Parts: sequence; C-alpha cells; structure tokens
Amino acid sequence: GESAETPHTATLATGAWSHLAVTVGDGKLVVYVNGKAAASAPVKQLPDMGGPMVVGGSDDGGHGLHGQVDELRVSNVVRTPAWVALAARSQGPDAKLASYGSDEQNQGSGGGTTSYFGTILRNVTTDGWVVIGLLSLMAAVSWVVMIGKAFLISRTGRHDREFLKAFQRLGAGDPDVLDNDEDDGEDDGSPLMAELFGRHDHFQNSGLYRIYHRGIQELHSRVGSTAGAQAVGLSTQAVGTIRAALDAAQVRETQKLNAQMVLLTIAISGGPFLGLLGTVVGVMITFAAIAATGDVNVNAIAPGIAAALVATVAGLAVAIPALFGYNYLASRIKEITADMHVFVDEFVNKLAEHYGA
Repeated sequence: GESAETPHTATLATGAWSHLAVTVGDGKLVVYVNGKAAASAPVKQLPDMGGPMVVGGSDDGGHGLHGQVDELRVSNVVRTPAWVALAARSQGPDAKLASYGSDEQNQGSGGGTTSYFGTILRNVTTDGWVVIGLLSLMAAVSWVVMIGKAFLISRTGRHDREFLKAFQRLGAGDPDVLDNDEDDGEDDGSPLMAELFGRHDHFQNSGLYRIYHRGIQELHSRVGSTAGAQAVGLSTQAVGTIRAALDAAQVRETQKLNAQMVLLTIAISGGPFLGLLGTVVGVMITFAAIAATGDVNVNAIAPGIAAALVATVAGLAVAIPALFGYNYLASRIKEITADMHVFVDEFVNKLAEHYGA
C-alpha cells in the first residue's frame, strides 16, 4: 500500500560502532539509530516473515551491506522506544549503563606494588607477626656477626701479610728479634673497636704474630735470653714442646676466627623452617575462618594466603644473605688457617736450625 516516510534525523558513522533497530507495530515502522528514532513510515500490514532471513539483502537477490555485525536479535514482540534506548546504552565499546565499582577499578588499573604489599601486610595475623619478629631478630644478629667477622678477617689478613714480610726478611738471622715483650698476644675485644682504637704498632692484630709470640715465650723459658741461647741449644724434646705450644696457639686463633659462625648456620637452616611454620599456621587459620563463616570465594581466601606467605618470604630473606656471607667468610677463614699451618712448620724448622743442639 501507500506509505509516507519521515526524513532521516541520524546517520551511521563510518568506522564506528552503531546500534540499529527496526520495530513494526501499531501500523507504523520505526527505525532507531543509537537508541533514538531516526525515521518512521506507516505500514498497513507486515508481509509474512516465514522462511530464511537475509541481512542486507536486496530485491535482485544481491547483498548490499558493507560492514560488520556483532549481534543480531529478532523478536516477535514489538519493543518500546525505552527498551531500544536501554539496549543501545548497554551495548558497544563505549557503553555507560554498567560501570565498575571503585574496588574493581583499583584492581583492574593495578594499584601498584606498594598497595599490594599494603593489602598483604594488613591481613597478616598475630601469629604471623610473631614469626616475622623472630626472623627480624635473627636477621639482625646474622648481619652483626657478618659485619664484625668481616672486620676481624680483613684486619687479621692485612696484619698477617705485614708480619710475614718482616719474618721473611730475617733470613738466617735470630728468629726472636720481631718479638715484643710488652705484647700479651691476646685480643678479645670487639673487632670493630680493635680496628678503630686498638694497637697497630707491632703486629698486635696478626694471628701469625700471636702464634710467633707464644713460640718465642716457650723458647725463652728453655734457653733463657738470646745472648746464651746459641750455646745452650735446644734438644729434640724441647723442639717438640715448642711445636705443641705453637699448635695450641694455632687452635686458639682458629677458634677465634670461627667464633659465632654457628649463628650464621642457624640463620641459614632455621630461617626458612621458621618462615614455613608461620605460613602453615597462617593457612590453617585462613581455612578455619572460611569454614566458620561459610564464605568460600577467592576474595576471602586470597588475602589470608598471601599474608601467610609473607612469613616464608621473611625466612628466605634471613637465610639467603646469611648463606652468601657464611660461604665467603668460611673461605677466607680457611685461607688464614692454611697460612697458620705453613707458618708453624717454617717457624719450628727455623728454631731448630738456629737453636739446635
């Protein structure tokens, strides 16, 4: 029949998403573009819609649609203008009908590593803080030991090299000329304090010198002053006694170098296990709380599990530096101990040659 059309009031933008709807009812056909009525025409009777439907088809059987269709809906109920407007606003890449809440926006935008750690720390339980506190104390002790031991080994190694140079310059001369009777051969103070305020005028910080000083004391107790030492001489038994005194002094120096190293081994082996204990207890508490409340979802489980894992991280943070520090210090101590063994043998041979009977 005859029809009258209203002029178009909207166009489809090229390269942009658009919502297109057509309704036929109450004797009228209405075309909607992006939720707004764009054109209308009276319709006396809708032809039979049975059979296949072709989108963008033409009278000659061709296809006149150029573009992409992401969704097609067909309904036998006439939709109201309000429904069409709602559908247009709720679809498409710029839909504004539904929006994320502030918590979802924070999670989606990535609040940053700092906010994540803040969330984790806020969920740490009391037992977790107790474990973290113990691990912090263990870490502080291990760092104090490593720093103090590093000062001790550095000081000992430096003064050992200075003493060895002086000892080797003696050649075949009298071995006791490097000894200072005022030295007591002991250094039990703090390595840092000894480094800053200790005596440095006569190899007092050298482990080799303290061994040497002990040997010279044993020598003088058997041969007297050096003036008559050459005439008196040393017997084989006296040389053996002096060697025993040197070996004892070497053992004491080795014990001094290894003192408190056991604290590092405790941090290496005990730190991860203590952290694991905190994690297991934290996970148990998390699941117990979920069982009590009956709220089983990711948001209820994730914070507790993440907070429980903080204890394991703290344990590894204690153990890893202690492991590296222990291996470095142990290797340096082995080098110094080997130098002591070599020096004892050389010193005994020199005494036997110079003071032998």
